[in-house]
Amino acid sequence: MDIDLNLLRPLHALLTERNVTRAGHRVGVSQPAMSAALRRLRTHYGDPLLVRSGGELQLTRLGELLLHRTAEALAAAERVLTVQGDFDPGSSTRRFTVIASDYAVAVIGAALATSLRAAPGVTVEFRQHLDNADDDPETILRDNDLVILPRGHLDGFPSADLWQDRWVCLTGDDEPADLTTRRWVAAHHGSGIPLAPVARLSETGHHIRISVLAQSHLALPMILGSSGDLVALVQQRLADQLPQGTLTVRESPFLIPDLHEAMWWHPAHHDDAGNRWLRTLVAASAPALRR
Repeated sequence: MDIDLNLLRPLHALLTERNVTRAGHRVGVSQPAMSAALRRLRTHYGDPLLVRSGGELQLTRLGELLLHRTAEALAAAERVLTVQGDFDPGSSTRRFTVIASDYAVAVIGAALATSLRAAPGVTVEFRQHLDNADDDPETILRDNDLVILPRGHLDGFPSADLWQDRWVCLTGDDEPADLTTRRWVAAHHGSGIPLAPVARLSETGHHIRISVLAQSHLALPMILGSSGDLVALVQQRLADQLPQGTLTVRESPFLIPDLHEAMWWHPAHHDDAGNRWLRTLVAASAPALRR
């Protein structure tokens, strides 16, 4: 099958804009040229891709599938074309993507942003942790510059330790009640399953009642408020950033192993000068490995 990669950008523009004229403006070609590209694409796929409905063009099922895949393909192509043997942060306009939880961003974000003053044209985009990172790490690592996760999630890829943390409990009061009998607030990464420290409590015979789940670590203190019957398990470094006197930090009633945060990258990025620079910057932005 003959494949014309020059059709990739027009395809993405057509599927995104759902309008031939706007798609042409997006990629800088005339309306007739874009119409010709659409005809070629329809012949190639054996599918109309865009069909008229109620006066508007709508994507077919194949068009919906291709919309996401073309975005991924263009991002991958951009990554290939921006790989450099040498990297000058002072003149570069490169955009890096890092998969990380809001907790990780809270820990290193300020220091990293300060360091980026020396690279005025560089952008570091943080994206929320993906729930399928454990299932498809190859794709996640290939399509992004770095993934920041606790040890135990990924294996078999290049990595470096960043920092260590411990788990503590937060409550809205300072009453010495048994925390195990309270309602709990927990974080999750989109699966609806509490994160490992809380999920493992039930596996070890500790039964707690989870009343609220949030797809965010930073939301947990806000949910607690001044309620006297809620408790959340959070990282000590996150608790340290809360305003003094708003919530009470307590030792966890459960024995929970410390958190070891690390960064991973795909082997294909290992010798990329820009990726090496980013890894150095993230490592320098991380707090001391041991508290």
